[in-house]
This record gives sequence, C-alpha cells and structure tokens, in this order.
Amino acid sequence: AYADYRHADSLGLRVGRAKIPLGLYNESRDIDIARPQIFLPEAVYLNRWRDSITAYDGAQVYGNTLLGPAGELSYQTYLGTLALEPDGAVAQTIEEEMGLVAEELEVEAVYGLALGWTPPLSGLRVSTTWMRIATLDAAGAAPGGARFAYTVDDLDAVFLGAEYTWGAWTFAAEYMRWGFDAVLAVHSPMGSQRRNEAIDRAGWYVSAAYECCDRLTLFAVYDELYRDIHDRDGSDVDPARGWVDHQMYHKEICAGLRYDVNDHWIVKGEVHAIHGSAAVYELENDGQTPEEDWYFFALKTTVVF
Repeated sequence: AYADYRHADSLGLRVGRAKIPLGLYNESRDIDIARPQIFLPEAVYLNRWRDSITAYDGAQVYGNTLLGPAGELSYQTYLGTLALEPDGAVAQTIEEEMGLVAEELEVEAVYGLALGWTPPLSGLRVSTTWMRIATLDAAGAAPGGARFAYTVDDLDAVFLGAEYTWGAWTFAAEYMRWGFDAVLAVHSPMGSQRRNEAIDRAGWYVSAAYECCDRLTLFAVYDELYRDIHDRDGSDVDPARGWVDHQMYHKEICAGLRYDVNDHWIVKGEVHAIHGSAAVYELENDGQTPEEDWYFFALKTTVVF
C-alpha cells in the first residue's frame, strides 16, 4: 500500500510500498493481461530474483514533462529499502554459489532513477533505468561449524530498452548489466579467512509479437545471459566451486501464443529451448549439475474480474 500526491503533471510524491521501476516491464510484471508472454525474458528480468527486486518500501518523486517537438519525458527517482527473507532469492544465491546458509540479511538502502522518453514517432518508447543497492550484509552458517559475514558494496544495475508498436506488431529489446564488489569473511575456531570478489553480469533480449486478430497473439523471444561478462563461454570457470562451463551462460529461444477467450479469460502457452544453465541452480535440481541443453513448456490461464 502507498499514499500518492500529485501536485502537477511534472511533480508527484508517492510514499509506501511501490514497484521498482526497472526496464520496460518490471512495474507491470504482475499484471498478466499486460503482455502476451507467461515469463518475462530471463536474461534481463531474472525471474528467480522476483521476490527481491519487484518492490521497495520508501518514497518516490515522479512526473512527466513535454519536450515540444522532441516528444515527452517521464522520470521516477526513489529511495527506500528492501525486505529480504532468509528463504528468498538472495539467500538461495548465496547458498548455491558459495555453499553458505544466510540466516540474516539486511540492506542499508536502495535508490535509483528511471527515465522514459516518448519521441514524436508514434508507437515508440525508450527507457533507461539505474538502481543501486547500497550495502547488503548477509551472515550465517558455514561448513565445519564456522560463521560467515558477506558484504556487498553498492550493487549497481543498469537497464536500457526500447519498444515499438507498428500496426499489429510489437517489437522490444533490452540490455541489462549489473555488478558489485563484495567481501566474504569466514570465522572458525581455527582462524579467519577473507576473500574479495568482483561480479559483472549482463543479459539482453529481443522479442516480437503479432496480434493476428482481436483474440490471438503470437510471439517469439531470444535472450542471452552471462554470469560473468568477461567469461562468456565459461572457459575460466572456477573448478573449486564444482561448476562446469555451461553454468556461466544462458541462451534461450521462446515461442508461444496468447488467446483471449473473452474480455475476462486469457489462455497462454509457450515453449522454451535453452542452451546453458546459468539461470538454473543445482539446489533446484536435487544437487545435480543441470544439463547444458534443456527445454520446458508452460501453460497458464488467467481470469480477470
């Protein structure tokens, strides 16, 4: 819930829990009727992190202004915090990638800026967003009865994207890059160990959707995700972590359809062919290393009142 006061088109204030403006679609990702796909592209929207980057608690200043012949510009800037759970995506990532069980998670602050430009070209919109998670601290249990402290210093995420609607066609493309520096300290009766690491990840996608008629839409998506933008093929993967090369990348083709049975009932179906397993964790596969090439199918129906 939130309170919203709009002084003018160019200036508004929102206080409470609000969606984080990331990319073209993060604010509308829970509105199933807003898009033809069941899943937003994994390479940019990181569906497994959905519980952590969907909303924040804080305040936001927003507005939009006309730019004359250059179109219209909208902005959102916000400051707040994230509620991270010990069984959520951040804790699962720490366990998967480092073998550590996070029992406490705390974020000092989250803030960012989102700009949207609607140029004079009808059907086109352009988006750029930046988010910073300022200091994320995690603590908990490590193997052998040890304890750990993991500190992420200023996680930065940048999204660039554009959407163009032309007649019955809708095209979209986005690029995402996020990274941070972190320090891991493990303390045990035998002594303490400290390790620094730098993370630099990136992903992108292109998509096309065609509205065949009032009720049927066909779509296709291609996306790529890299756990380390400097090691796209996994040739430098750390064997000490027990990983293989294909756990460093994710390349996916998706095709599907949306059928509006009526104004209140929607049916969607899609198939995904995936090369690489960067988006799949061993924790979700009974501790087994995922296959390099795999497929999945999804079917969803939604009733809107």
